[in-house]
Amino acid sequence: MDRTVSCLVSLALVLLTTAALAAPPPAVTPALLAQGKALYEKQCAVCHGTEGKGNGPAADFLFPKPRDFTSGVFKLRSTPLGEPPTDADLFRTLTRGLPGSAMPGFAFLSETERWALVAYVKQLASIKVPPEEVVAIPPETPATLASIERGRKIYFEAGCDQCHGPEGRGDGPQAKELEDDWGTPIFPANLPLARFKGGGTPQDLYRTLATGVDGTPMPAVEGLPPEQIWDLVHYVRYLTGGKIVKQPDGTAMLEAKRLQGPLPAQPLDPRWETVPATTIPLMDLWQFPDKPLEAVTVRAAHDGASLVLLLTWKDYSAAPDALRHQDFADGAAVQWSLTPEPPHFTMGEPGHPVNIWFWRYDFQRDLAEHQDLEHVYPGMAVDWYPYQRAKAGVVGPTGRAGSHVYHRLGGRQPDVPGLSPQCGAGPQRYALWLPHGAAAVPAGCLRNGHLGRRRVAGGLSPQPAHRGQKRHAAHPWHHGASGVCHL
Repeated sequence: MDRTVSCLVSLALVLLTTAALAAPPPAVTPALLAQGKALYEKQCAVCHGTEGKGNGPAADFLFPKPRDFTSGVFKLRSTPLGEPPTDADLFRTLTRGLPGSAMPGFAFLSETERWALVAYVKQLASIKVPPEEVVAIPPETPATLASIERGRKIYFEAGCDQCHGPEGRGDGPQAKELEDDWGTPIFPANLPLARFKGGGTPQDLYRTLATGVDGTPMPAVEGLPPEQIWDLVHYVRYLTGGKIVKQPDGTAMLEAKRLQGPLPAQPLDPRWETVPATTIPLMDLWQFPDKPLEAVTVRAAHDGASLVLLLTWKDYSAAPDALRHQDFADGAAVQWSLTPEPPHFTMGEPGHPVNIWFWRYDFQRDLAEHQDLEHVYPGMAVDWYPYQRAKAGVVGPTGRAGSHVYHRLGGRQPDVPGLSPQCGAGPQRYALWLPHGAAAVPAGCLRNGHLGRRRVAGGLSPQPAHRGQKRHAAHPWHHGASGVCHL
């Protein structure tokens, strides 16, 4: 009989109910603030900084930048522009995260823990008095074709197209000139992608339109009655096709199915079709205005001793070798905790190391034939200088070793023996698995990417992709372990 190992993964979908957000927060006590401070230092300080100034060690690698809580400015609120958020606003943001950014959801924390974080963030922001006004969201009007057409007219009359563009793709005439209140360039939302930081439900969109996005050029709509705001909401929803994008929040469940006999070593093995698939939403570390990679599908199988994962994402673009500085190879990483108490998903923390399985397309292709710049520029000439011959096994008269200097003379893209020039197009699958002799995988829970009480933190990070499907079953790339590229 087949058996499964239940695993919780770091990237997931959760829909909060109104009742969950309406639950009253606990009383703020020294114990609650101390709990919030400890959780903040573990979960938040790596991005937001220990003092909440948005300058944590990971901040330089993120765009949009982490919020500086000490400024007291919060983008997402149910209060008028310039007013602090309510406790429920902060709780909502903590629970759901911000799609299109590196801010995940924290639904895997208990409600009490999230309220403790709310209390501590308010302390960092010096929010001591509740806001005087909360913008009410009236009942939604019918989303008819007439309402959508009225919303389209309002979209242009209100000047939304100047930033968001005539089709809402974030390419309006003012789009490249926008900055936030701190002088950082900012992209207007690409509306068809539905990556709304304040949420994508009709009520979320109404709230954002009615209150604006503080600290950014996005104003609140003024002078519009509620029914016209609903018309605008319906037009925006029409542009998205009704899609709602959610952020990873640490509550997804991945089942690793037990298979009889040898585990599949080929990504196209038909036995993968018998293994349950879980779709994992991904979050951006660096925001691009279009063509994001939204999710990866994961299948997991085991035989009691080894674990194999199959990763699939959409991409019909060719997979470059990343030899030129402007190219990025397709890749994926899975992170495993090595300690009983799982560390932060950002590659561990002091005293809590992690094991990362890392796969890259160009690494795998190198197993068949090493690729270098000569493959990208087959007609180039090489100039050798006396002190730059170390690569050829020669040390120049000065005794100094150096590198080549290349000059491209032109030429066509090289043909690679054994691979079609279109090898990056169409469905692609690659394998990642843990063979006998590697670290044992305990049964239990995989939450927030963490397996068994030794969680996989952070999880899966393929490079941005667009169309088609790429499937990756990954190998741990240690000591020259070989892999499979099956097209």
